[in-house]
Amino acid sequence: MYRQQYFEIMDTASTSLDCRFSPSAFKHMQDVEDFVTGKGDCKSIVQFHGDDLDEVRLTLHRDMCTDVAKQRGVCLATFQDVVDFLKGDQGEHLRTLLPEMTKLVKLALTVPVTSCISERSFSGLRRLKTYLRSTMGQEKLNHVAVLNCHKKVSRSRSLDAIADEFIKRTAARSNTFLLKK
Repeated sequence: MYRQQYFEIMDTASTSLDCRFSPSAFKHMQDVEDFVTGKGDCKSIVQFHGDDLDEVRLTLHRDMCTDVAKQRGVCLATFQDVVDFLKGDQGEHLRTLLPEMTKLVKLALTVPVTSCISERSFSGLRRLKTYLRSTMGQEKLNHVAVLNCHKKVSRSRSLDAIADEFIKRTAARSNTFLLKK
């Protein structure tokens, strides 16, 4: 009896894992990585995203991005390399120059790896709404929800700097609170 239940559980778990993490589920992200690193074409990507991307401009912007990377001596072997190349102060001009490439990278970065990431965010929002239902408007709730989803970033901020900025915004607060110099 236990042997039969054991095999049923193992079969269900194995089938669920195969379904969730099948190679076809990650094909789109592999296509994106192949394209941005210069190893593939963008037909399936443009088909997947519909009217959000222009195939001709996207190919042109990818080629320009790889040319600039070669000139700067940067190797774009992975998707993360492309993200790092477009990020920061040096990448600001590239993001302006290559809007289709930037749009593709942003779209790819917003795809959750699993449904757990999205479910965790909505679960946190539901807890916040229950706790703060009558005391907070929609705009403030949105800001608190973003802080809840990005805890690492929000915890790395200096509370003194945030408080100082909050106080400086109005004269009444500046008169009430004393700022550190």
